[in-house]
Amino acid sequence: MRRSLIAMAALVSSLALAACGGSTSQPLPAGLQGKSAAWVLLTSRTAGVKAGFALISAQSVPHSIGSAVIQAGTVTGSESSSGAGGKLEVRLVNNVVYFQGDSRYMHVNFPKAHTDYSGKWISIPYTSPLFSSGTNLTVAGNFVNVMPTANLRVAGVRNYNGTKCVLVTGQYSDKSGGSIKVYINYASPFLPVAVVSSVSLLGHGAGQIESYSKWGVPFVVTAPSSSTPITAAGLK
Repeated sequence: MRRSLIAMAALVSSLALAACGGSTSQPLPAGLQGKSAAWVLLTSRTAGVKAGFALISAQSVPHSIGSAVIQAGTVTGSESSSGAGGKLEVRLVNNVVYFQGDSRYMHVNFPKAHTDYSGKWISIPYTSPLFSSGTNLTVAGNFVNVMPTANLRVAGVRNYNGTKCVLVTGQYSDKSGGSIKVYINYASPFLPVAVVSSVSLLGHGAGQIESYSKWGVPFVVTAPSSSTPITAAGLK
């Protein structure tokens, strides 16, 4: 998994196991019966990308690590996160990533410049290697960052926080141990409901969870009125 500028906040990437119900004896929905786990997961991811917009809520365990709310779109998005690593706001607009960290965040990640740039917007153009962090704010980029790719298996029907789901389990191809559970809405078009992992992407915390809602509900993200290029700020 990529370690990105956004992930430095240790928020979205170290989240925990969610409450979910036990298995049921119900068969898979007709549209998914007889399909491989890879096909089921791809169908769900494709439905999410087609929907275009989603609200993603994330929470860490222990909770002190942080929480985040993400508006993920097709080519734009935003994140508001807070926790032990400080507070961070990130926006992706017109192929530019903007981020604003509080004093704690800047001190942890950019100790030499935290006094000058705490609470100020910094911009990252698409030509910068750090720009890849912004792709995590799109629906497709989020899926790349959190969905399993190895040892995929359809694990039956489950109830996740009151929603009837198909469960697909797997692992990250570049991680050893742990497990990832993808809860997919039982009803067509089989949109993702949550991704739960016992793997900590940054090496701390108990795992991660991201819950999806408001599929297809558009939002608008605007660029800050002023910002400092990351090269000019000396933060690259």
